[in-house]
Amino acid sequence: MFRRLFSSSRASRWRPASLPAGQRVYAVGDVHGRLDLLTKIVAQIATDDAGRDAANSRLILLGDYVDRGPDSAGVLRYIRDSLLPTGNVTLLRGNHEQYMLAAYDGNVDAMTAWLRYGGWETLQSYGIDERIIEQRNQQTIAAMQAAIPVADIALLRALDVHYRCGDYFFVHAGIRPGTTLDAQSEQDMLWIRERFLADDRDHGVIIVHGHSPTDAPELRRNRIGVDTLAYDSGRLTAVGLEGTDRWFIQTGTSIAPDMAEGEICTLINR
Repeated sequence: MFRRLFSSSRASRWRPASLPAGQRVYAVGDVHGRLDLLTKIVAQIATDDAGRDAANSRLILLGDYVDRGPDSAGVLRYIRDSLLPTGNVTLLRGNHEQYMLAAYDGNVDAMTAWLRYGGWETLQSYGIDERIIEQRNQQTIAAMQAAIPVADIALLRALDVHYRCGDYFFVHAGIRPGTTLDAQSEQDMLWIRERFLADDRDHGVIIVHGHSPTDAPELRRNRIGVDTLAYDSGRLTAVGLEGTDRWFIQTGTSIAPDMAEGEICTLINR
């Protein structure tokens, strides 16, 4: 399931990239129903942010809040009630949110596929009986529509697909290489994998993404991946960005990946 890290040449230079002066960003990878890890990393980020010079700090969540882990309902409630009111949070849509909305809107085929990829655990987190989930039919969809708060669905429908700040482009899965940023399709930004991951060309920005799990943060010349399979590994990862600096914050314990020459990057475990 994990991709091999650093298969591209380590001798390759990093693309110069920075955020505007006074801006600081923390981008968090795929949460997948792990409310415990999300609340922990938010606290870790707050501690890290407080220990640095004053800046306009923004938290970016890269999508896939639901499925696979035990408390997707709790994750969405926490985002609604605790994170959004701060006013400095950007929420991006992942492919699992897209699946969930298609199921909620009555697509039985989408619902059946969604259940195979973690939707079962999501419906359980909303208190829906397993016998109803097992039916995988309109009754399951009706139970879903009755159990999930309208506010959660409104949150999912309002999610952005991408966000840009300075020389960084934040998106759930990635982009289609060779296509300009303003011509990227939503399908690619939510789902693309190998064609994006294997491409070493300069995209004009550094792409910060989740979606493709690795056992440690993945740093390439043209992208930064922060999906560390949190629902299974217990390691939820965030990348911090300020000026030309990059650093990581992670729940659990991990070893910092090798860095390119001249790159400033540390792994923080608190």
